[in-house]
Amino acid sequence: MKFELLKSLKNKKNSILAIVFFLLCTLQLFSAMRMVGTFAINSENSIKENITILSEEIKTAKNDEQQASIDHKTKQFIQEYIASTEKMLNLLEKQLDSLATKNYKTYWNLESKKKDILLNSQSVQGQDSLQERIRLENDQLLITELNKRKLDFETDLGLPIRAFPFLIGLCQFLSSVLVIILFIVLMGDSLSRDFENKSFYLYAPVLQGFKQLILKKNLSNTFLSFALLLGSAGLVFLVAGILNGFNTGDYPLIIGNEQLGYSTITVWELIFRFIPYYLVVIFFLSSFLTMISALVKKSLASIGIVIISYFGYTLVAQSELLTNVKKFIPYSYIDIFKVVTLQELQMPQNVYLVGFIILGACAMAFNYLTAVFLNNVKIFETM
Repeated sequence: MKFELLKSLKNKKNSILAIVFFLLCTLQLFSAMRMVGTFAINSENSIKENITILSEEIKTAKNDEQQASIDHKTKQFIQEYIASTEKMLNLLEKQLDSLATKNYKTYWNLESKKKDILLNSQSVQGQDSLQERIRLENDQLLITELNKRKLDFETDLGLPIRAFPFLIGLCQFLSSVLVIILFIVLMGDSLSRDFENKSFYLYAPVLQGFKQLILKKNLSNTFLSFALLLGSAGLVFLVAGILNGFNTGDYPLIIGNEQLGYSTITVWELIFRFIPYYLVVIFFLSSFLTMISALVKKSLASIGIVIISYFGYTLVAQSELLTNVKKFIPYSYIDIFKVVTLQELQMPQNVYLVGFIILGACAMAFNYLTAVFLNNVKIFETM
């Protein structure tokens, strides 16, 4: 493994990988900061607009209430609507005050009371509004947890920018299709070069044969790639902390889905689950790329095959045709953030452990098959 690590460290493209990851993570941070910077203004404008609309609705409802032609049941409904709307109006006016003083804890607790009114209203009743109800309930759960833990509220709960809470969005970004494809391109070029220029066949017999060398090659590539990613993310974490404050690793996030229900874990728990699973995903991709590279011996071809197969799967992953077989397809477990936070439907309840086993087993199988293939290729035939 030392030999492979030294080769990888000397590879200039690994420096490019580190720079690209750092720039992408930094872009993610500053994009979030820019959006949060306009949160107060946008929220204030939205609240003022809602106040105007609700004030008009209350005036109209009071006029309707005075109509002699309406029956008792309708009048009672109008009175209940007026009371509910006046309560909402009062909360909106208090939210305006909290935004003016930048008291975001008060703002979000008032938002929680607004969500209570919405959850009890007719607007989120029935199957058609199930997703809206889930969103409101999850917002309630997050606000409740923040109060229970006596933690600082972020300016925008949906887009935290202080260092520890920012890691939630960063982990989500690092699990995206864009980052995975970037990994495939940069790792694929490095892995396939030895097969393309045929140097792999020269030093393999000296270094304990193909089986040992392939495993060590993929392990070293996995740890080095992850170290570069971790270093880049770590630097951006420090930048976020210096610019915006750190908050705490006990900051909560929502996990779960409609089938399993919803709960919370802390940022620390997210990181402790995320890191080992990310390593397994990189090991799987590295092993798969190595096997394809050994077969086709062309850098662009091997990268293209893996990207097309992965990206193609992401396009059809939600198809009803795959509902019953999705849990058996390794690519279903590649979105690290969704697996760690249990967001995927039609997947095993213990999706984290199952994904760990499937990706790890497939990676080892790819290593074995690559070794078997190369052992059956005579060196002089490859020259």
